Amino acid sequence: MTEKKTYRSALRSRRFIRQAFMDLLKEKQIDKITVTDIVNRADLNRSTFYAHYADVRGLIEEIQQEFVEQSVSLLKDADILVWLHNPVPFLKKWIEISNQNRELYSFLGKRFVSSSYIEQFKLLLVEKNHAYSSNT
Repeated sequence: MTEKKTYRSALRSRRFIRQAFMDLLKEKQIDKITVTDIVNRADLNRSTFYAHYADVRGLIEEIQQEFVEQSVSLLKDADILVWLHNPVPFLKKWIEISNQNRELYSFLGKRFVSSSYIEQFKLLLVEKNHAYSSNT
């Protein structure tokens, strides 16, 4: 199997795992979802799941981390002066990212609010504020 085909297969498996997880969130509490539930719904074997994630918590953490990275990236790229005077463009982009996975983030937010997300955002805001204060 070529590397490109292997990569596409891995992406496909991850997409199926995530979709199965999303579907299960509509039916079960997040802490009641098992690897068996996910692989049965995704029609994959357990080894495929474990090739990508250590456990369900690992899947959840990866999804949260992606959201954190996208949000932090937006804030890093924002010009603090523009952001302070008109936060609307930043907020629109952030809402767009949130809406892409709205259902998932709302489920995750109910049960697993990530303190690392809040801390990373807080540190970035402090950093931006310090940079702004130093330049004025």
